[in-house]
Amino acid sequence: MIMPPLSPELNQLAKLLDKPRPQVLVVVGTGVARNATDQSHASWLGLLKHGIRHLVQKQLQPQWGIELEASLDAAFSPFHLETALKHAELVEQTLNIPDEKAFVDWLESAFAKFKTLDEEKAKAPLEALRDLHEAGALLLTTNYDSLLTDITGMPPVTWEEHADFHRVMTRRKPGILHIHGHWKHSSSIVLGRTSYNRVVADEDFQQLFRTLWLEWTWVYVGCG
Repeated sequence: MIMPPLSPELNQLAKLLDKPRPQVLVVVGTGVARNATDQSHASWLGLLKHGIRHLVQKQLQPQWGIELEASLDAAFSPFHLETALKHAELVEQTLNIPDEKAFVDWLESAFAKFKTLDEEKAKAPLEALRDLHEAGALLLTTNYDSLLTDITGMPPVTWEEHADFHRVMTRRKPGILHIHGHWKHSSSIVLGRTSYNRVVADEDFQQLFRTLWLEWTWVYVGCG
């Protein structure tokens, strides 16, 4: 069977991965998770709405949820980062009432059963990412879920874990890099303005991130 020729982009990627220690970073976005699970809360907007509905179910008035979801939709269409962060901050802070355990409970409700559909079109992109990882690429994601860990068997490593993050970058430890946090590590979750500012102010992490940005080839998959 004669295989079709690779596109110029894939041919270049193949050459980069053919090096002894390929400096290839595959950035996995919410599009991959949405395709794999068909869950609306795979996206940032969908997750915020999931949080609002969780709050209505637990403690708040339905009208509050309806009004906030409508306002949130307006912030995302057309997208306005500052307004979106403002809404995300409100949702994040309210999810932490009365204490952090409430936030942990919400994360578990959102992601504990977040699994890949048993369909080829859902599995194929994740299997391709696994193959890229096995070929030497690093996997970095903005997603909070465990889909990449499930497909590769590699543990999640968050932006808070500076030493382990660096070990993954230098091939001294296996792992999936989570720059917006992982659901099992609630303190690492980047959802609203306050948590976003924590990442920006973390000089050790920002130095690691700059190294990735300047020294690695970035390949975006499922990113808006």
